[in-house]
This record gives sequence, C-alpha cells and structure tokens, in this order.
Amino acid sequence: MKAVMRNLKQNFLGIILCLNLFSHTAIAAPLDDAKQAADHGNFAKAAEIYQALADQGEAKAQYNLGLMYFNGDGVKQDYNEAIRYYTLSSDQGFSEAQYALAVIYFTGRFAKPDYEESFRLYRLAAEQGHLKSQLNLGTLYLKGEVVEQNYDEALKWLNMAAEKGYGEAQFMLANMYLHGDGVPEDISHAYMWVALSLEDKKHQTASKLEKRENSLDFLSVRMKPEELAKGKALVDECHSKQLVGC
Repeated sequence: MKAVMRNLKQNFLGIILCLNLFSHTAIAAPLDDAKQAADHGNFAKAAEIYQALADQGEAKAQYNLGLMYFNGDGVKQDYNEAIRYYTLSSDQGFSEAQYALAVIYFTGRFAKPDYEESFRLYRLAAEQGHLKSQLNLGTLYLKGEVVEQNYDEALKWLNMAAEKGYGEAQFMLANMYLHGDGVPEDISHAYMWVALSLEDKKHQTASKLEKRENSLDFLSVRMKPEELAKGKALVDECHSKQLVGC
C-alpha cells in the first residue's frame, strides 16, 4: 500500500512539473512573438500580445505593456496605465518594473513623489541583482539625502554592481577613493576604478567614456610615479580576480 501511495505521489508531482513546464513554454513563445513584432515596428501587434498575457498575470508582459503605455508605442500614451501595469508586475517581483516605478516615484514627474516607496523598490530590485538599482541604492546611501548616510551600505551596493563590470558604479567608487568618502583616500585605487570603468562599453555612451578617459588622464598627471605604478598593478590584480574583491 505504501509503495502504491508513493508511486501515486511521484506521478502526481511529475504531472505538476510537466504542467509548469508547459505553462512556461506556452508563455515564452508569445513573449518572443511580441518582441519580434516590436523589433519590426509592429507595436500594435506587440501590445495586443502583451495585453493578452498581462491579463493572464504574466509579470514580464505586464511590465512590457506598461512600457508601451509609457512611451505610447502601439497604444495611446497613458502614464497612469503605465504605472498600473508596472505595479502589477512589480508586485510579482519583476525587477525591471520595480526599478521603473522607483524612478517614477523618486523623480515625481508622472506620479506624486514618494521617496520611501522609491527606496523600497530600489532595494527589492537591487537584491535581485538589478544593476541600475544597485547603483541608485548605493548612491542614496552615499549622499544621505533620502535615507541616513551610510558609507558601508553605499560600498556594499556599489561594489555589487562594480563586480559585474558596471562602469557607472565603478566610477562612483573611484570618486569615493579620490575624496576619501567612507574609505581611506587613495588615488591609486581611484585610478584603478576609473580605468576599469572604461572597459564597460555596454552601459555607457561614447561621450561618457570620453569623460572617463579625460578623468584618467587628469589623475595620471596628478599622480606620483609610484602611485601610478600601483594603480596599474591594481588594475591587473583586479582582472586576475575577475573584478571580485577589488
């Protein structure tokens, strides 16, 4: 009898796993169709697909539909609808939606400013590894204007993003070392982070990279030969660590 019950339980679990896999596959295909339609400029079709999926509670579709309402792509621009769909997606833990809402509540351009909610959403997204949220959360702790200034927390979140090669966070760390904000003032470490930030071509524009290059040149002129040699050695060492623990 126990063997029969065990087999029934295993069969039941197998059915549940198959249903979950089927559901995921069934949703992934329309999401791809919607993306392809949008990539080809057929925003109306993309919005129609996202709407159907959003009505089924699909978090990524809810976010994408919110984005379409925000930009007026395939639908009439409506910031309230955008926020509504962002919120539905955010409540399901979708980090892009959490970040989008955090920006909206922080800037107060399309909704009433709510710094407490913005901070909460940045943290939720940052905890999932969302790079821009980690950057913004670290910046909030660094400046201490919305939350109490906390250099340890600032370093924690900026380092998380920097270790993934995010140039914006790396440049923020460079400034912390340059000015001694929460860390010992160290121009060699500042040089290291600026140099590393130049390697991030994915998230930074050409003009921003040019500014980073100018910053590196400015530092090089200010540095003593031994400081510059140390900075270059730190870059090599950080590469050997694959950016972790630099």
